[in-house]
Amino acid sequence: MNQFKRTLAISSLALPLLSLNACAVEGETVLDSKPESQTSATAPEPKPAAIEVNAVANSINAFATDLYAQLETSTQGNLVISPYSISSALSMTYAGAKGETEKQMAQVLHYTVGANIHPIFSNLQKSLTANNENGVYQLQIANALWYEESLFSTKTATDYADLLEKNYSARLHSVKFKNVESARQEINNWTADETEHKIKDLLKPGALSANTKLVLTNALYFLGSWQSPFEESNTKELPFIMALGKTEQVLTMSQDKTVNYWDTADFQAVELPYKKGNLSMAIVLPKEGKKLGINAFLGSMDKPEKQFVKIFLPKFKVETEFQLGDALQKLGMVDAFDASKANFSGINGSKNDLAIAAVVHKTFVDVNEKGTEAAAATAVVMARGIQLPPKVEFRVDRPFFFLIKDNDSGTILFLGHVANPKG
Repeated sequence: MNQFKRTLAISSLALPLLSLNACAVEGETVLDSKPESQTSATAPEPKPAAIEVNAVANSINAFATDLYAQLETSTQGNLVISPYSISSALSMTYAGAKGETEKQMAQVLHYTVGANIHPIFSNLQKSLTANNENGVYQLQIANALWYEESLFSTKTATDYADLLEKNYSARLHSVKFKNVESARQEINNWTADETEHKIKDLLKPGALSANTKLVLTNALYFLGSWQSPFEESNTKELPFIMALGKTEQVLTMSQDKTVNYWDTADFQAVELPYKKGNLSMAIVLPKEGKKLGINAFLGSMDKPEKQFVKIFLPKFKVETEFQLGDALQKLGMVDAFDASKANFSGINGSKNDLAIAAVVHKTFVDVNEKGTEAAAATAVVMARGIQLPPKVEFRVDRPFFFLIKDNDSGTILFLGHVANPKG
């Protein structure tokens, strides 16, 4: 029985905010003298157009490349992030930002200050998950707001919660953060449930404190089968040059397939579609001796050629965890983390009362040979009159990039590089 190759990709993010009443700076100038830039949760909103969804997708991707470049400088091994997951959690936080805090967050996230991006996020989420009902793949997106009950005693806070519930389908949970361990376990249990128990212990001991007032979480789970499966009988151990130059034998799959293909002076790349073609994975292999930035590939994504390629791709499993606070501050999101400057008065109506304590991001990606017989029944097999050998070989035998994207909006769901396929 042939098994379909499946990709399992999971991301989760937690963003705790601390109460900072004791740290407020008296007499600080209010920088946000313009009208409210965030639309009230109760105000009627126009239906977002497809062009707006694509614009938000472009913002997510631009932010992704900035953040990825920051993390890459301090990461020697495997690196995986979910741009969509991170952007979702930060956008929920951005909904309550005002003044200079809002401006800095908008700049880092590639938003226009004053633009009401939240209903567009809602439309994007609906678009991404539309095929779940058809059984094409599993793409589960879950957002949650965990709050200390005393925080939500104002109309501003109620409107903020309504906005998240309406536009991000965020589930609201009242917790007692004074019981730190109980709150941490509750959030971790939710994350595990939403990621099919692939991500556990998102929040480590010490991530929360008695001063925590609000935690925003996003969980993203994806499970899909290739449009064209790899035959398990073709999988063999082949040499792979690890990041530090050591060569090891790794299980490598292979197949001959007509795919979108790129070949430049700096890299080779192929695009492997998942069933129905709504999502795909691009594998990017820098040419020997070349150090490739992901932007070089993203700038060429709209210029593939169709090519019959012999593909050699290692099975890989990668799990990474990052504290994103330092990277976000280096990108310019400074005030949001500063107790004396943070302005999230759009959350509870009080300036200098909340600041971001941490941004915790964890991902799990498993590309392997598991699948079901039922999946084989949906495959379309076409016979060739004469089977010609592939013109091109794409042999992934050294560190490489990959990304999983939605082909309708262009949104990058996962982005990473693999230095060691064994994890």
